Amino acid sequence: MNRKQAIDGITDVKKIFSNHGIDIWLDMGTLLGAVREGELIGWDNDIDFAVWHEDIIDFDVLNDSFRKRGYSVKLYTNKILIKNKDCDIDVYLHRKRGTSAVNFWYRPSIKWSRLIWKYPLFIHLIHLIGLSPNSNLSTKNYKFATLSSILLHMIHLIHYSLRLKIILALEKITFRYFILKVPETFFNNLQKIEFYGIEHQIPNNVSKYLSARYGKSWEIPKKKWGWTLQMNSEIESKIIDPKEIYNRLDDSSIFKRII
Repeated sequence: MNRKQAIDGITDVKKIFSNHGIDIWLDMGTLLGAVREGELIGWDNDIDFAVWHEDIIDFDVLNDSFRKRGYSVKLYTNKILIKNKDCDIDVYLHRKRGTSAVNFWYRPSIKWSRLIWKYPLFIHLIHLIGLSPNSNLSTKNYKFATLSSILLHMIHLIHYSLRLKIILALEKITFRYFILKVPETFFNNLQKIEFYGIEHQIPNNVSKYLSARYGKSWEIPKKKWGWTLQMNSEIESKIIDPKEIYNRLDDSSIFKRII
């Protein structure tokens, strides 16, 4: 992630949403960096904000504002994805349901997550399988550089269309939808923080919020971080209920009622 583009993106997102009268706050890794380090986390790969879903009244007008600034924008059920040249910005869309702010993750299953966390070479192999013919095939910056070079040349003897089918099959088998229920109180009475010279909003009782999302040791930087660690914290804090995990959201009447 290009640092300058990321900082410009943070500024633009804050400005455009505010110009449209939409409350927006820092969230996830960007919030963690702002509170803990006062800057973006060095190894983070995207920017995270959050808004209330019901505040997005006219997406087309919002979309036009970003396109005029050179961004591409896609609206998903759980977030708005805003992209510039070398930076992805996720704006999570929370729904108010009872006393919770509800959303979902689309992530590897619990067992699969723990497997790939234990054996990082395995997930690295899957990454190599999914590289398109147009990708940069240099492996010099990879953790397993020599082995990666050998594997990459062997893998690319297999046609890309077949490799893509393998990746899609693995995703279908291993990925799940995790319902998130964050106590709404965190997103009421938002607090303020200065971040790269601009005042941003952040969740109320931010230390408790970060503890619920990242665990009690959130103040200690962890370069070796993975979805498994956050998932464990969110299950422990009851943001994720292991009983509410689905293969498909459209088959779930529970999810339809929630969202």
